[in-house]
Amino acid sequence: MKNYFFLLLVVIFNYFIINVLAENEYYLVSIKGKSIEYDKASKKDKKEINELVNDRMNDIYDVIIDNQDAYGKNDEKIEEINEISKLRKRGEKIKFKFINHNRKEKELDNDITVNTDDDNNKLLKSRSIEENLIPIDSKLVIHVCPVADYYVVIAYIPESLVEEIKSLPNVISCRKSGKLKKAMKEYNEKEILNETKWKDVTIQENELDYYFRNIHLSMMSQEKFSFNSSLTYDNNYYYPSTAGKGIDIYVIDNGLDTSLSEENFDTYAGTPDERIIKCDGIFFDGHIHTVPNEKRCIIEYEGVTITRGSFNHGTTVAISAIGTLNGVAKKANLHSLAIDYYTYDVLSAFDYIKKHAVPHKSIVNISSTTYEDEVKFSLKEIQDKINELNDYGIIIIASAGNNNKNHCKGHTEVDNIYNALDGVIIIGALNNENHGYDNLERIYEKASYSNYGECVDLFAPGTIRITNKNNEIISNGSGTSFAAPFVSGLAATIMAENSDIKYNFESLENKLIELSIKDVIKGLDDKTPNRLANNGKRITYGELRCDEPSGKNKCGEKCCSSYGICANSEDYESSLLCFVEKGCQSEFGYCFDYNYTDDPENTFNPEDTFNPEETFNPEETFNPDDNIRICDKDNKCEEDECCSMDGNCVKNYDELCLIENGCQSEFGNCSTKKCGEQNGNRKCQEDECCSKDGVCINIFSYSGECFIENGCIEEYSDQCLSTDPSIIKDYDKEYQEIVYSYIFNKIAQCNVMNYIDDPELVDFNNENIKILFKNERRDNICKPYRNNNCIEIINNSEEYSKYLPDDEMGLSIKDSLSLLKKFNIFCAMKNPSSKNDYCITSYSKIFTVVSTLSEIIIDDFCPYDECRETYLSILNDDYERMKSMVKDNNNIDNRTLRTFKIYEKSIKLLSENKCDELAKIDFYLDDDLYLDEEINKNKDKKIKKIVKKKSKCYNNNNKK
Repeated sequence: MKNYFFLLLVVIFNYFIINVLAENEYYLVSIKGKSIEYDKASKKDKKEINELVNDRMNDIYDVIIDNQDAYGKNDEKIEEINEISKLRKRGEKIKFKFINHNRKEKELDNDITVNTDDDNNKLLKSRSIEENLIPIDSKLVIHVCPVADYYVVIAYIPESLVEEIKSLPNVISCRKSGKLKKAMKEYNEKEILNETKWKDVTIQENELDYYFRNIHLSMMSQEKFSFNSSLTYDNNYYYPSTAGKGIDIYVIDNGLDTSLSEENFDTYAGTPDERIIKCDGIFFDGHIHTVPNEKRCIIEYEGVTITRGSFNHGTTVAISAIGTLNGVAKKANLHSLAIDYYTYDVLSAFDYIKKHAVPHKSIVNISSTTYEDEVKFSLKEIQDKINELNDYGIIIIASAGNNNKNHCKGHTEVDNIYNALDGVIIIGALNNENHGYDNLERIYEKASYSNYGECVDLFAPGTIRITNKNNEIISNGSGTSFAAPFVSGLAATIMAENSDIKYNFESLENKLIELSIKDVIKGLDDKTPNRLANNGKRITYGELRCDEPSGKNKCGEKCCSSYGICANSEDYESSLLCFVEKGCQSEFGYCFDYNYTDDPENTFNPEDTFNPEETFNPEETFNPDDNIRICDKDNKCEEDECCSMDGNCVKNYDELCLIENGCQSEFGNCSTKKCGEQNGNRKCQEDECCSKDGVCINIFSYSGECFIENGCIEEYSDQCLSTDPSIIKDYDKEYQEIVYSYIFNKIAQCNVMNYIDDPELVDFNNENIKILFKNERRDNICKPYRNNNCIEIINNSEEYSKYLPDDEMGLSIKDSLSLLKKFNIFCAMKNPSSKNDYCITSYSKIFTVVSTLSEIIIDDFCPYDECRETYLSILNDDYERMKSMVKDNNNIDNRTLRTFKIYEKSIKLLSENKCDELAKIDFYLDDDLYLDEEINKNKDKKIKKIVKKKSKCYNNNNKK
C-alpha cells in the first residue's frame, strides 16, 4: 500500500507543477532607411526600402530562433520555429521573404503582386532564387505599414530580447504594443444622475465579447435591451460611486480563499474607501471556532480538514457580491462565515451576526440549501432566529435553489428551507450562461435550473465569469447561488447611497421590487413574480450597429457579428463570431463561410476530403522556386491548390485548405473535416469517426470522441467504437487496443483520489490519517466519480476481464479494475437519490475496509442496497483470491478454515440482507492469506487489529 501511495504522491506532485509562461508580447519595431515618405518614393526607392525592411525582419527572426528558450515552454506561437529548424539543417544561409498582407497589391518587389510588368517579375523571381528567399507567413515577425519616413513591423518577443532588437542596424525603436481604449463615450453621466438621483456615478466599461464577460453587471444597470434597436448592447456597468461603502455583507457559505482572485479582494488600503475583507469565524459542531487566517478560512476538527479544498463556492459567492473586478458592491465590507452546512451551524452563525452586525447596515447572504429531512426538524428554530435578525434591522437574502421546481411554502416538495420561511428575500436565476453565437435575447430567460414560485421575489443573472486585470477568465460559476449575492451587492449599493435611511427587511424588499424591471423575463409561470433586479438606472446606451442599413458603419477587414459589433477576425476568440453560420453578416464586413460559392464549376463537393495521412512537408511548402500567388475572381489556383483565407494559393494538403479555416472554394479546391447531416451528409474517410460536433476524427488519435457513449455518429463514420464488452470482442486487434487504452484511462480517472484537490488532504507521511469527508466535500469528490460512469465500468469488470489479452496492458487493466472496485465503496450511497448520503465517513476506513473484513462497520453497509452490493462484491473477490492462493496447499490450518467459513457466512448473510445476524459475527482473519506480501509487510499494525462487532437492531422501515 505504501508503494501505491508513493506512486500517487508522485503523480499528484507532477500534476501541480506549473510551467510558467514567459510574458511574450508583440512589440512595434520601427526601421528607418531612406529619409523619404514611402508612398511618395519612386519605384526604385520603394524596392530598396522593401529589401531593407525584409533584411531587418530576417535579422529579428534570427534573434528569435537563437533565443527560443527565453519564450518559456508553453507558448504555441513559437511552434513554427520547429519547421524552420529543419530547413536550417540543410544549409546555414537561409533567408526568408516575409509575406505582406497589408500591401500585397502595391509593393513592387512582393512576389504575390499582379500589377507589375514582366521585366520586374522576372527580376523579383531572379532575386528570390539568387538569394534563396523562402516565402514565409510568420506569426512572429509581421509587416504592419510604412509611417512617415520609417517602416513599422511587429515582433513577438519577450522583454529580454528588446535591447538586442534595438541594436540591429536601421532599427530606431522597439516598443511594446498596447491596446487603445475608445475615446468616445456612448453614455451621458448627467442624464444618468438625473434619472437615478445618485450622488455620483461610476462606469465600469466592458466590451461585449464572445464569452459575455461581466454581462451579469450590465444586465442589472439598464432597462431590458431592445433587440430591434439600431444600437449595440451596452455591456458597461453603471453604479452609484458609493458602491456599498460602509455596508457589511455577511456570506454564510463553505469558506473563503482570497488567493483565488486577489484582484477582486482589493481592500483599497490607505485610501478613503478602505474596507474590511475577512473571515470572521468557522462554525461546526454547533459553535464558532477561531480563524487562523482571515483571508483563507476552512473548517477543521481536531486537526481534520472538513471544508472542500478549493473553497471556490464560498469564494465565488463573495466575489459576486463585493468583487473589485466582477462584483456588484465594489466598496462593501465582506464578513465570511464558514459553516459545515448543518442547521445548528446556521443558527450559530445567525447568532454571531446578531451580536456583531450593525443594525440597518448589514446584509446576510445565504447561497445554500437545507434538505427535506432536516426541514421538518429545524423549520421552527430557523424561522424564530430569522425573526430576531429582522427585528434587529438585519436583511437576509437567499438563493431559490437549482431544481427547476416550485419549492415555496405550501408545496409538498420542499428542499430549500429558506423558500418556506418568512423574512427572507428569495432570488431566482436568469440564463446568462450561454455565450458566443447563442441568441443574446436568451439572457432574459429563466435559467433552466432555477426554482420558481410565488415566494421568489426577484430574478438576477445566474452566471459569473471571474477575470483578472487582463480580462482573462480564471474561474466561473452558474446557479442561483450567484444570483443571490448579485442582489446582496445591489442591496448594499442602495443602502450606501441612501445612508440616512434605516432599511429593514420590509423596506428594502419593497425598494428592490420598486426598482426592478417588470414582465421582461421569459419562461415563468403566472404564479411567479416577473421581476428583474435593477439598481435604478434604466436608460440604455450603445454604439451604432455595424449592420445599420445605410452601410456607414461597415467593419472593413473585421467581421460584423450577429450582435452588430465589429469583431477582429484575426483574434481567435473574436473570430468565433465571424462565421456566416454563426450570424456573421458578410454584407457589412469580412466573414468565414463554409459553403459559399458563385461559380457552379467550383462548387464545394462534400466528397472532397482533407487527408490527415498526408503529412506536412516543409520542403514543399518553402520551395524558393514557388511564387506565392494571389487568388481572386481573375486568378484561380491550380488543381492541387486551394485559395486560403488570406487570398493566397497554397498546396491542398495544408490546414489553410479547410473550409472551416476560411478557405475560399470559389477560387480553388477546398476540403473539410466537417461531417454529418448538418454538413451536407458528408461521411468521414476510412479510419475516421464523425464526432457529436460533426467533425471527422482519426480513430487512431485515441480520442474519446470516437466512442458511441460520447456521441459518435455511426451513420457518418467509418467506425464508432464502444466500451460494451460484448462488442469489443468482435473488433480488430488494432481497434481493441484503442478501446482498452481508453478504458484504462477511464479507470485512472475513476480513482477517487483524483478528486481530492487540496494538498493538505494527502499527507503520505502520516500513516494514521484521520480525515472526515462530510457534506459538500464528499459530494464534490464523488460527483465527478459517479458522472464518469465509474460504477458502470465496475459492473462490467468481469466481462472486460473475459476478453482482455494476457499482455502487459491486459494484466494492468485487470489489476486496476480490482482496485477500482474496492475504492468504489467510498462513493457508494445509502440512498442514491439523496445528496451526501454516503456509507463511509472516515478517510482511514477507505483503506481499512478494502483490506480487512474485521473493520467493517455493519451499520454503514448492510441496510442499504448500493452499499451492501458494493461491499458484497469486494468480499466475493477477496474470498476467491484467498481460495486461489491456498488451492494447491493440502495442509490448510484451522485458522484458515475458520476464515473461509467466516467469509462464506458473511457473504451469505449480506446476500440475504440479514444485517442483525451479520453484526453478531466475531471476525477473525488472517491478512496474509489475501494481501500482497509487500503491502502486508508495510501495513499499519493498528489496522490489523481484531474487532468484535456488537449486534444492532434495525427498523425494517428504514431500509432503502
